[in-house]
Amino acid sequence: NGPEKFAALLDELDCLAAFARSPSPAIRKSAYQALLEIILARAHARGGGDVEKRAKTVARLALVQPLLERDGGCFATAWELALGVLERDDSSSESSLWRHVSAVHDSVPALVEHLASGCHGDAVASAPSTLPFLALLPVDALTSLPPPPPPSGTSPSETPSGTSGTSPSGSSETSPAASIVAATWEGWRTCCTPSRSNDAAALLRAHAEATLYCVLVAAKKASDPRRFREVVLDASIATRWAPEALRADPASRSDVRTTLCDALATLSARAELTRATDACWDAVARASVELMRGGECGGGVVKIDAAGAARCRAFHAELLAAAERKRPGGDATWVNDRYATPIARVAYERASRANANAASARLSAAAASTLAALVTAHGVTCLGDGASASEIATRCLAASDDDDDDGGGGGGGDRDFRARAALLAAAAHAAAAEDPASWDAVLDALSSAENVRGARVLAAATLRALAEVDDAERWRRPALDALVARATSRGGDDATVTELVVAARGFTSAAAATTLMRDATAALRLRSSEKGGWAARAAEHWAWPPPADADAEAPWIEMTTATFASHLFAVEAAAVAEAADEGDFADASSSSEEEDDDEEEDDADDAYASDDDARRALANARRRSSERGVVETSWTRIERAAAAVRLLPIRPRSRGARRSLRTFPVVTLHPRFPFNV
Repeated sequence: NGPEKFAALLDELDCLAAFARSPSPAIRKSAYQALLEIILARAHARGGGDVEKRAKTVARLALVQPLLERDGGCFATAWELALGVLERDDSSSESSLWRHVSAVHDSVPALVEHLASGCHGDAVASAPSTLPFLALLPVDALTSLPPPPPPSGTSPSETPSGTSGTSPSGSSETSPAASIVAATWEGWRTCCTPSRSNDAAALLRAHAEATLYCVLVAAKKASDPRRFREVVLDASIATRWAPEALRADPASRSDVRTTLCDALATLSARAELTRATDACWDAVARASVELMRGGECGGGVVKIDAAGAARCRAFHAELLAAAERKRPGGDATWVNDRYATPIARVAYERASRANANAASARLSAAAASTLAALVTAHGVTCLGDGASASEIATRCLAASDDDDDDGGGGGGGDRDFRARAALLAAAAHAAAAEDPASWDAVLDALSSAENVRGARVLAAATLRALAEVDDAERWRRPALDALVARATSRGGDDATVTELVVAARGFTSAAAATTLMRDATAALRLRSSEKGGWAARAAEHWAWPPPADADAEAPWIEMTTATFASHLFAVEAAAVAEAADEGDFADASSSSEEEDDDEEEDDADDAYASDDDARRALANARRRSSERGVVETSWTRIERAAAAVRLLPIRPRSRGARRSLRTFPVVTLHPRFPFNV
């Protein structure tokens, strides 16, 4: 009689329904635990009484009530009840609890409300159970789809009966699976505050897991797998996830961007999903293009927003990293085909044109920087058919000719030139593997540019970029030697000449390097700002390491010697100027402290060299140096150094006498001061 008595007790208590809905969290928690034991033992299906009514009550308490729980302390036992029942329940059997509860109309709406609220303040405890719950739902609970949109021109009255556009979940636009992934996203947005960062991370993981489960697993059981995947991806990625990831700060790590790129890498690794993900990728590309657009700047030219371009570059870099994490060393052509190519074509259109004002120069730099990142990763082919390194060089130089005349001397133009140079280096390096002659075409374009200074900046920055990724000997060409020689022959203080010569170290041939070192030596010896303004800094960078070519050894020694002598000359000139300034200061300063010094200090100061003596010694050293030429003897340099310092004698003080830096009993070398020490 035990089962009958227990069944009667359940009927009397309405299967613990009052306890499961009690205002007290402790009572609800105990009711969930008791219900789990009752259902697993199938005690509700035995004995007399109304078995069907008990089954209906138990089904609702086990499959719906846990999803309505709002107290974080009860989440663990509530999910244990729901998942424990679903794991043992066979939805295809006649005794299944799903006969009494509609997953689409009862369980899914309750789950959507729970997730959209941010799991009522405790997503860390509740959100991880979302994926197991979806996996245990009946097949048709997720895969049902809204009816397809009617053909264009069809009125609502012509829609067949029963297909008015309302999905089984009650939404006229989406499916139960799409409603769930949308709810996880809304819950994530609710938790996007510093105080709920852990809840936000848990819901973001739940969103990614729900999206991938629906697309990879649940779609296989759908009547129209491709359309089901498109609906889910549109609700998850195209309209919510991708726009938020693209807006993330490019300078910091973003969990939204990282998880999205990992999900896209997982989807793109499966060839059978190519067609289903086309619409999703198109939406991501469109969002990126709109993010980069900065409006019209006249003539149909589209501006590129610098901040938007930086976000697109960060997203592209994260896609490459996700592809590497998914398949280390594998093929990442899907990043090029699905994302890089449409972005590159828009940026390439902008990089080919430039305006004279500084604002558009900055925007053009953003376009060129974006192109450089894409070309570095995928080659010139991402720019479209017919693109080549020589064409990129021509377009970059054409844009440079339209910029201000100082050719990259500073401001927006400087950023513009350097961004184009990075693009040029990336294109040359990518194209050289297939066509070595492309580098010659680039050098020819640089040599024939009308904006000479701009071409130097482009060439120098391109050489620096190439030096970071490849051996310099590979890029040696006679055209490059001629470009450097033509720049140094004009001389002057032009910073672009110095920049080009410094960057060309290692890229020039042995003969060209020898000629350049001799020219630098001559310029240093002339000490003429008109002819040798570029030589000093260039010689410093070329001084070490020594050249390997035996013919260049003698010119290198001469250049190094002239460089050292030039430094000594600069030190001497600075010392003379300093001595003159000290003399002026001493004449203008008050002599009150000197009058108060005792007689002993005055006698000691008489032994010091006067300021006039120091200036005369320095002047004589300078005259002798000029008469003999730049190269000075070691004795001359020692004499000049000795004239600039003085030895302070030891002067022991009586006990109790004042102590200071002037009277401390040590031997000290001090530079000259404008007052007695």
